[in-house]
Amino acid sequence: MMGETCYYYPSAMYCREAYRAGSFGKFVYGEAQYHHDIGHFSQEYRNDLLNAGLPPFYYPTHSTAMILSAVDSYALKVVAFGYEDQEDDQIYKRNVNQWDNVFSNSYSMMKLANGGTARINECRRIGYKAPSSYVSAFYGTEGAYQFSNAQHLLTVKTSQGVTLTDVSARVNPAAMTEHRNDPDFMQKVANHAWQANSFAPVQQADVDRLPASFKAPGIPNGHMASHQLLIDDFCMAAVHGTLPPVHAWNAARWTIPGLLAHKSLLLDGEPQIVPDCGEPPQA
Repeated sequence: MMGETCYYYPSAMYCREAYRAGSFGKFVYGEAQYHHDIGHFSQEYRNDLLNAGLPPFYYPTHSTAMILSAVDSYALKVVAFGYEDQEDDQIYKRNVNQWDNVFSNSYSMMKLANGGTARINECRRIGYKAPSSYVSAFYGTEGAYQFSNAQHLLTVKTSQGVTLTDVSARVNPAAMTEHRNDPDFMQKVANHAWQANSFAPVQQADVDRLPASFKAPGIPNGHMASHQLLIDDFCMAAVHGTLPPVHAWNAARWTIPGLLAHKSLLLDGEPQIVPDCGEPPQA
């Protein structure tokens, strides 16, 4: 099992739930990104110039996992471009990091096996903080989801237009919703308040299966309260001999498109065919 937290992020879980319920119809287009400025990484990490300049698409799963798991599909082809870094701290410089990588931000378009398209970003030099990983848009033939800061909106097509529903209270962490009337609410959201230990209602069905020790007040969590869910899935798979959600075949489908995206941007956007490792063997 790969330790990928974003499979359990509320925005990913909501899109997965709504898509499987038919709210979106057939998948058309989605956007997911990992926008995590390297200035918010630890100083120890940034000082390690041999490793800190990792090509962003060599760690793509914080963004690919959300869209691809939601639509239960995989990438067939990818094109990508990158932002060549212009800062002076030597992190993204040739003859400094082990990859000779100069790209701090990378952006891709992926053609999926289900006929839809996904825009995936991996950015490390960007004026943004929270949430670092998120689905910002998800469009189908019958409905759509859009998210910004703390507002999550669902629209469903009708014969006259659409019906719009604010689903923020379902997708946001419960502690965030409790503070929605704070005068500095938006500032706190943008700076990662309430995005570590508080479960969101959309996670509740998974939370209900956790052992009591994982739900006790004060137990450390993190990454949108994903840690307990991920660890429980690992333990259950190990005990029962079953496949966890983030099994090796999904890990391959979420990782390989990023590796090929980096190759594409090095070739100025030349399309790359993404090999697929297939489905896991039946138990």
